[in-house]
Amino acid sequence: MKYAATLIAVQDLKGSLAFYCDVLGLEIIRDFGTNVTLSGGIDLRTLES
Repeated sequence: MKYAATLIAVQDLKGSLAFYCDVLGLEIIRDFGTNVTLSGGIDLRTLES
């Protein structure tokens, strides 16, 4: 099995994106609305998805 990404389920996607992008300096690779892939192997998803 190959490591792809770390999945983090969040309640507030906009707030989480602000933290990971603005504070940690990660970049958005793919944005599917409720699922966002960031550089560094981080995948954010809303709890609903």
